[in-house]
Amino acid sequence: MTYYLSWKSNLILFLALIVLVAGYFFLQLQKASKQFQKHSREHSEVVAAVVELNIRNALTSNLALQSIYRGSLKNSARFLHYLDAIEPFSEPELTAFVEESGLAGVRILRENSSPVSGPAAWMADQSCFAADQLVYRQTVQTYLLSYFPEKEPLTIDNPHCIIVGIASAGLDKVKEDLSIEKLLGILNKLPGIAYVTFEPEVDGKTRGSEKMIWLDQEGRTVSKHEMRVGKNLLVVALEAEHFRKRISQMRKELVLFVLFLTVIGSFISWWLYRSQRFRLEQARHFERQMAKQHEEAALGRASSTIAHELRNPLNAIGIGLQRLQFEADVLSDEHRHLLTAMREAVSRSNGVINRLRQYIHEFEIERKRVTLSELIAHGVDLYRKKCDEQSISISMELDAAALIKGDYDLLGQLLENLLRNALEAQPDGGYLFIRLDKKEQFWRLTMSNGGYSLSSDQGQKLFEPYFTTKAKGTGLGLSISRKIVEAHQGTIEWRGDTQDNEFTLVILLPGLTVDA
Repeated sequence: MTYYLSWKSNLILFLALIVLVAGYFFLQLQKASKQFQKHSREHSEVVAAVVELNIRNALTSNLALQSIYRGSLKNSARFLHYLDAIEPFSEPELTAFVEESGLAGVRILRENSSPVSGPAAWMADQSCFAADQLVYRQTVQTYLLSYFPEKEPLTIDNPHCIIVGIASAGLDKVKEDLSIEKLLGILNKLPGIAYVTFEPEVDGKTRGSEKMIWLDQEGRTVSKHEMRVGKNLLVVALEAEHFRKRISQMRKELVLFVLFLTVIGSFISWWLYRSQRFRLEQARHFERQMAKQHEEAALGRASSTIAHELRNPLNAIGIGLQRLQFEADVLSDEHRHLLTAMREAVSRSNGVINRLRQYIHEFEIERKRVTLSELIAHGVDLYRKKCDEQSISISMELDAAALIKGDYDLLGQLLENLLRNALEAQPDGGYLFIRLDKKEQFWRLTMSNGGYSLSSDQGQKLFEPYFTTKAKGTGLGLSISRKIVEAHQGTIEWRGDTQDNEFTLVILLPGLTVDA
């Protein structure tokens, strides 16, 4: 037994597949997001380590430079004290020493004499301050050191203190190169880093030691990490535009793939639905054909029995009535009229039996060249008198070149059945229009007449055997007509117009050319 996948099962299968694909996509999205967060955190930690190391190095370097400055200034002050002890400096001499030694200035404060400065009036208002303390004067950008020499009894002019100064430009340049601002500026220019900065605490609240925040910074997508470096809060923002684009691309691919699955699933489901409908219609058609064949077989057996059992008695009755009518001279007119009516009844009964036999048995067609226009014209001539009696007008448009290969007698019976139906449908007058024309490789016979009054349900049974709306009809005329048309490899169709009460039959028969 062959199993066919139903369209509902296929639809459910594709829906499940779409759900699985969407679930897998979201898992991949979460995985990619976690990996990016991990890499961003690692890079941020590296940046934070670099910043922290630079801060430590800057502090160490600053202390080392200050120690070097302090030692250098102290040595210079000690040397000045030595020279001044031998012979006190004058202002020009002190100025020359300052210029030669690269100092910013020197001021010697003596106990028993006026102070002397070089250059002149350098730090004129500066007094001694704590020994060995390096003091920075912002106004003159100079580092100062106050030196207190040990008092010696042999020296009369022993100074109280010596103030030595040196310009801070060199130390400031080193401090600037080692400053955190310089490092942050360099880091901010590196590819992949949006910005690195220190931020103050907000409302006195302590932020977490590490936090990842998504935000838009000047139209860019960044991954922001906040980490503590000592007592400060370092903010590292890394470029995340490539990650955003990748996520956007993954979403587009998901939408396209889901759309593709939806279209394919819908198409396959639609195809399966049509296939199942087609197989169902085929099964129903086969069932109807089998039922029809069984019915026709049963009808054939019953009709053959009835025809055989009734035909001989009817023939005997017909012959007896005929002899009685011709040989009995003493019959009155009333009795003769009764005999005639009885003979007509027997004739009608024989006609019914003949039509039953025609419907049951397959036609044996003797194919000959038949000119349809002549056949139709001859058939119409036979019924023209009756049409005139019923006030039925006849109009025809016949193509004289209409030739087919068929059985002349059966085609004549077909035309007679159709003409008789047209007349019986219009007992109170009407019209009959007949057209014969070419349609591709077929000859098309179109017959239209008035008197159509069937309902839609009755119309569907029009070609079924024994269906009739007439009091004396057998319901076999159109059924036999269809069998005759199909025996000639043709088709017969009908249409009814309830508004104009018009009934139209269209018959297609395979045609021949004039030279065939």
